[in-house]
Amino acid sequence: MPCKRPEYLAAAERAADLLWTRVRRQPGTLKRVYVDGRAARPALLEDYTFLGEGLIALYDITGEPRWLDRARELADALWSRFADPSGGGLFMGEAPTDTPLMARPKDLSDGAMPSATSAALHLLAAPARRSDDLSYEQRAKSLLASVSGQVWQTPTAFPSLLVALNRLRHGEKGPQAVCRPRRGARRGPHPAQGPGRRDAGSGSHTPPRLAC
Repeated sequence: MPCKRPEYLAAAERAADLLWTRVRRQPGTLKRVYVDGRAARPALLEDYTFLGEGLIALYDITGEPRWLDRARELADALWSRFADPSGGGLFMGEAPTDTPLMARPKDLSDGAMPSATSAALHLLAAPARRSDDLSYEQRAKSLLASVSGQVWQTPTAFPSLLVALNRLRHGEKGPQAVCRPRRGARRGPHPAQGPGRRDAGSGSHTPPRLAC
């Protein structure tokens, strides 16, 4: 669709640039509200993850490295801002370290929209398949481990998370780079596969081995 209607792609790029310049006041930090030229209130986990996924989509369409770099910055921020160091997983929002756990909920199961946890796994899966940085795969494993018990008991409550798990293990299905990269854009492996790892002597792609 973006290739057939380039105005949609242009609008998406303008929106992404607007958010990046107005609600990101310093690296790895987003604000949740932007009104009348002012940004306020710390962003939630879902704000980081959904914006990050949008940036990945722009990278897949255009091949421009800046979108992937921005998505990786947001993926890196997940652990520094929302990680639960004792119980694992990611909190919905930021809070001082002495805040009681009951005041810091986690968004786990999917509803009409993916949960923040599922969206975080999708965001981690994307750079894991598009870069050589193994930390994204390691963090994804940690996130999966924190919810594996709930997923085992009620898998139907986690459809988006299971899609993210499959995406992490096997990559996206079908063409992702639907538009020709623009002049000067970095050319590299197909975004749906990423550089990945290869078996010695075989040249075949080996997806990361994960179990929920």
